[in-house]
Amino acid sequence: MATTTTLFGTDTAFTITMNSLANGAYRASAAVTNTSNFIDAAVMVNLTLATSGVSGTGRVHIYAYGSNDNSAFTDNVVGTNSVHTTSSNLIFVQSVVAASNSGTPKVGPFSLASVFGGILPKYFGIVVLNATATSLHSSGNTATYTGISLSTS
Repeated sequence: MATTTTLFGTDTAFTITMNSLANGAYRASAAVTNTSNFIDAAVMVNLTLATSGVSGTGRVHIYAYGSNDNSAFTDNVVGTNSVHTTSSNLIFVQSVVAASNSGTPKVGPFSLASVFGGILPKYFGIVVLNATATSLHSSGNTATYTGISLSTS
């Protein structure tokens, strides 16, 4: 009888510039090319909030985007580490409570495939919206993913 084993890849950084992200601004990561045929990606987002001015009701919203051809992306994301202007058709992932000065909220790991209906796209990425009432700290804001695959022997 065959045995299936879950394999976890290397923790890899998304290419996304979240440091000093202004309040109300969206930032998209560069698209990840799923050449390893991962069935899922476990995503972790680590935030460092500003030392002052953070709203008591502050949030950071995380969205996902994908593509089958590396040119037509969800919500017209361009697939590069760049500014994005809306979330009207992005796939909502999670809202992170970010409501204290100098806070360091962490979120994840969460399944990226689950937000795409269980199938990780050929190209995928995240978009972050800062809604803390001030810019994120100038350092310490990162996002990573760990590819997940199956092996049958």
